[in-house]
Amino acid sequence: MRKEMKRWLFKIVPTLLACFVFLGMMPGPGRYAEAAAGGAFTLPVSVTENGEKAPGEAHEVILKAEDGTEQTLEIQGSGEGGFTLTFTNVGDYYYTVRQSTGSVKGATYDDTIFYVHCQVTHGTEGLDVVAVAYTDPACSGGKSDIAFTNTYIDTTVYSPAIIDPPVMKTITGDT
Repeated sequence: MRKEMKRWLFKIVPTLLACFVFLGMMPGPGRYAEAAAGGAFTLPVSVTENGEKAPGEAHEVILKAEDGTEQTLEIQGSGEGGFTLTFTNVGDYYYTVRQSTGSVKGATYDDTIFYVHCQVTHGTEGLDVVAVAYTDPACSGGKSDIAFTNTYIDTTVYSPAIIDPPVMKTITGDT
């Protein structure tokens, strides 16, 4: 019985380890893996408009590299887009992604700043890129998709009515 148990353990343990290693390499929320042909990689971004009267406005999303260079991306209404990043060297690269505040009255714009860590390594067909997005500057908390949510309130419906009736004061009696 013991011999069979040992044999079973020697079969199952390596299989389980291989599964865990494979699952650890799979992209999850906020983790994007891609073999970057020629060093090009697309970092996905989404914007969602919530509310009764979402205007479908153009949203500007800004990606800023460590060296201060910026790329902008415009997403119309609720939608998706992506930043194209090109890498020529192996290494670790850090970016921030944020949304510009719009000017629609009654809108609350998502002011989340995403911190992106791109790890570039040599792959079998060029460079491999693993990008992970976080919502904390230390890039150590939970992973997150780069998704902004803006909320709109129709201010014409919820604006209080101001009534200014004319007033005439009449005084009678002894003055």
